[in-house]
Amino acid sequence: MKKSFLLVLSFNLMLNLSAQMRKGNFIFSIDGNYIKTSSETGVISNLHVSEGKFLDLGFSIGYKVSNSFVAGIGIDYDWSKEKRKNQFSINRFHQMEQLNTKTNTFLPHAYLEYQYKIINKLFLCTKLRIGYGKINTDIHRYLVGFAAFQSDTQIQDVNDYDTYSGEFIEENDVNAFNVCLCPKFTYCIFPKLGF
Repeated sequence: MKKSFLLVLSFNLMLNLSAQMRKGNFIFSIDGNYIKTSSETGVISNLHVSEGKFLDLGFSIGYKVSNSFVAGIGIDYDWSKEKRKNQFSINRFHQMEQLNTKTNTFLPHAYLEYQYKIINKLFLCTKLRIGYGKINTDIHRYLVGFAAFQSDTQIQDVNDYDTYSGEFIEENDVNAFNVCLCPKFTYCIFPKLGF
């Protein structure tokens, strides 16, 4: 139980390494996280299963324009892959469906950050980020179903079933504009390294 908790905690925490320095210095920042999810709801006749993998990576470089303000640029990369399965049955009707999505996002951004010193090595930072990029999504959907009908004969016939199936493939490219006001705490372990 303890290992599971620590594993989940480590995957869900965002690692953000940066440095707190004086006016006129450059600041490099790296952040990222990885989340893997799995859920299952329902019973055998009505079942929904979802599995996902999500990766977020970012890099930025800033210039300390004063002791409290940093201006900079950066790039974020988001990748996700999700698989959803759904099975639905009621009376003589049965349907199974699967949806696979894969998303890639590149989002360059500019930012302005205000840093307020709380105590010796602990800072409260507020970052305003403005970004613009592309989101690419691939969608692949499978669908199969049938309805069983009672025939007037004792022998089952091909006409006793009404079946359907389909496969749908779609690719979307959309523009993304992002504005984010992000508060965070930064603790400096060393004069040139913080998290």
